[in-house]
Amino acid sequence: FQAEDGIRDKLVTGVQTCALPILLAGLHMAGLCLSLAAARRAGLSDAMLFDILSRSTGDSRVLRARYPGPGVDEAHPANRGYEALFTLDLMTKDMELAEGFLGDLDLDPGLLEAATAVYHEAQAEGLGPLDYSGLIRLARLQEDHA
Repeated sequence: FQAEDGIRDKLVTGVQTCALPILLAGLHMAGLCLSLAAARRAGLSDAMLFDILSRSTGDSRVLRARYPGPGVDEAHPANRGYEALFTLDLMTKDMELAEGFLGDLDLDPGLLEAATAVYHEAQAEGLGPLDYSGLIRLARLQEDHA
């Protein structure tokens, strides 16, 4: 949009400050949970996958602070029943805001929309109050329903 006196730049900077890290954290956790579900099916332990990811291009702050597999690091929410540091409900809301931000910039939000849909599925299963790393429980619930 057009704005005078740098108003657009100030708005974009403020939104980016919040939206872009959330966008990445939400996408990363969705991918991390999918990787963990795949590793479990392939017979890898949660600890082995953490070791592999933390020594590869899969390493990230999200991995190190909120790895969704229990038993790897006592500081992770997975070791406290996914007690929320940042709820899945809040992550979902912020990802929806980030989708709007991308649309405002005429960027395709398709990848983020797909990840947000997974968070919506988790909410529908009652996982919203958990830490967003509790998204891994959706994979278990889906296996139980299969």
